[in-house]
Amino acid sequence: MLRRNRKKDSIQTVSQLDVTPMVDLTFLLLIVFMITAPVLEQVTDVSPPEMSAQSMDNKDSILLSVNANGQYYLGSELTPLNNILNTIQKEKVHNPTLEIFIRGDKNVDYGVVIELMKKVKDAGFDKVSLVTIGEE
Repeated sequence: MLRRNRKKDSIQTVSQLDVTPMVDLTFLLLIVFMITAPVLEQVTDVSPPEMSAQSMDNKDSILLSVNANGQYYLGSELTPLNNILNTIQKEKVHNPTLEIFIRGDKNVDYGVVIELMKKVKDAGFDKVSLVTIGEE
């Protein structure tokens, strides 16, 4: 009987998993990401470049403008925003490939131009572009 007890005691199963190597690997990856993340942010250039582009084609496009006072223009006519959206939606029915160009004054709040872009996108237009001045 004594032998059996010794045999039972000597054969024990390991019911716990050793997670130490997994924790070490997790901390190593965390350190690597902490070191590389600031380097990636410093490489990103956020200043807009000067660029030259082709002239706009007026056949399948509408020009929307926002002046420094936040007033909206459809082509060269001063128009309320709701009327602009109704007009461009009617034009889209006749021409589904219609492009919208948005030109904002350099002194207008950036949020006003982005809000106009958002409303044009919500009206169902996929081709919305910003107009800039070409380089000299």
